[in-house]
Amino acid sequence: MCGLDAKEIEAIAEHEHIPEISAAALADHLLHQVGGTKRIREMILDDIRIALESGCADHAAELSIGAESLCGAPSRSPSQRPTRRASTYLAER
Repeated sequence: MCGLDAKEIEAIAEHEHIPEISAAALADHLLHQVGGTKRIREMILDDIRIALESGCADHAAELSIGAESLCGAPSRSPSQRPTRRASTYLAER
């Protein structure tokens, strides 16, 4: 369902204040929209900024590590995205 890794999904869940399964569904939706990867990137960068402003450098570092692949990558088309499904993500939890 979603082509993001666990840390990226957790960052979306944190940003949107929603459960991780809902964040996985939101990510899947956004990844199929024009500009969706950019929107996810902005969410994660916003979470990092908030963590740094709050003095939570450790949390900002965790978010940065989890977001490296998305934030450093160009926007992915649906055919270029990993095919990892949300059910796989939840089974690992």
